[in-house]
Amino acid sequence: DVLEDIAGVSIDVYLGVSENMSIPNGINLTQERIVSDGNLRVLSELKRSGSIFEIIAYEIKNGYLLIMRDVTDERLAREKLTAQERLSVIGQLAAGIAHDFNNMLNVVLGISELMLRDAELPDKFRKKVEMIINQIYRASNLTKQILDFSRKSIYQKQVINLVQFMKEVISLLKRTLPENIKINFRYDREHLIYADATSIQQVIMNLAINARDAMPEGGDLNFEVSQTGPPKEIFMPISQREVVDEKELIDKQWIVITVSDTGVGIPENIIDKIFEPFFTTKPRSKGTGLGLSQVYGIIREHGGYINVKSKVGKGTTFYIYLPEFVSLEVKPELNEEEEKYISGQGEVILLVEDDPEVIEVNCQILETLNYQVLKATDAFSAIEVYRENKDKIAVVISDFLMPGMNGVELYKRLKEINPYVKFIILSGYMEGGDSSVLGGGIPQEEGSIYWTYKPIKVKEISELIRRVLPPRRTQDFFL
Repeated sequence: DVLEDIAGVSIDVYLGVSENMSIPNGINLTQERIVSDGNLRVLSELKRSGSIFEIIAYEIKNGYLLIMRDVTDERLAREKLTAQERLSVIGQLAAGIAHDFNNMLNVVLGISELMLRDAELPDKFRKKVEMIINQIYRASNLTKQILDFSRKSIYQKQVINLVQFMKEVISLLKRTLPENIKINFRYDREHLIYADATSIQQVIMNLAINARDAMPEGGDLNFEVSQTGPPKEIFMPISQREVVDEKELIDKQWIVITVSDTGVGIPENIIDKIFEPFFTTKPRSKGTGLGLSQVYGIIREHGGYINVKSKVGKGTTFYIYLPEFVSLEVKPELNEEEEKYISGQGEVILLVEDDPEVIEVNCQILETLNYQVLKATDAFSAIEVYRENKDKIAVVISDFLMPGMNGVELYKRLKEINPYVKFIILSGYMEGGDSSVLGGGIPQEEGSIYWTYKPIKVKEISELIRRVLPPRRTQDFFL
């Protein structure tokens, strides 16, 4: 019986000839039986051991004609295309709302922080304002998660000592995870990576939270950092499968971060879905289904790869592969004195923003920090204001998405007027393309361009301005 050899079910069972026969375990069979002109035609789909067959049976003289087709690859390709289209739509939607949504959050955050600086604010209101600020950060992080898995997030990369970085993250985890979870860390030597520290921390935290949830009675959470060869096993969600450049893998030096737990493990039938957006086995109140998809998006944006192995009842291990940074030239960090809350000395800042509420709040913040502010509501008027005051303006702070000309284009135009212009892009979302000119604080040619996300804390913008400002001379940058 050819049908039984291939599909695991006999012709009698398939056609329902014998009522005493049942479909074997592990086989899923759906059928539509059609009788036309007294003849039976059976249309069906049969799934067995990961394979999918479409079968059509025609009743003919002295028997049946069966046409059977293996459509496994076709279905997988269709599922991948559907998932990619769905992810693309979600990504476009996320990108579309991120800028406006973070602008709104920036206004609320700015006003809230200004309220906290008011010494006359009663304590009972102070605590409520602090709660508002905490919720702003949660809302902002949710937006960033969606941008991460749709690969539309922007990163501020720097050289990181991975071992020291892991020690700091693990120290935080020891203070936040339950005491019945034992955390272990091993490494072969110190390694450098070029990465966005906040995003890599998010990867480790997401994996640690998943491990915690997988070990309700406690257990071991193990971290290890070591040098490795090119990744041999790479996991890719259906929605984000791509061709891997093997030459690129061989040409790079690789580091692997191993994160393993002794939890309940991941069932084999769902492990292929864990990196898909919105997939979760947790109750609605405990998970959004974005955690692991965010992990995957972050690692791929850093040129890395991920793999996972799990055994039910034994635990799960994630392997994070990242390119090692081989240059010894490390960008210096701010010293302790510079890290403190920093006010200006009356320097002039040109603030460019097309949202009237955002520009008003940001103007108040800058004035509170003891800066003088010139305002422009679009890039074209900003060019004129800068041309007239270029010798007095210390820094330009601009939104990215604006009508007619975006922030990077404005930076290029101002560089034509002054090659040494200092420029900060402060935006809710920065759409690809021109973002390649950004240095994340690294000088670009003669001038410097820096950028960061909205919403931003007063302390953070004060530190960023001080980082950008040139050495002070008393006669410079005052009206």
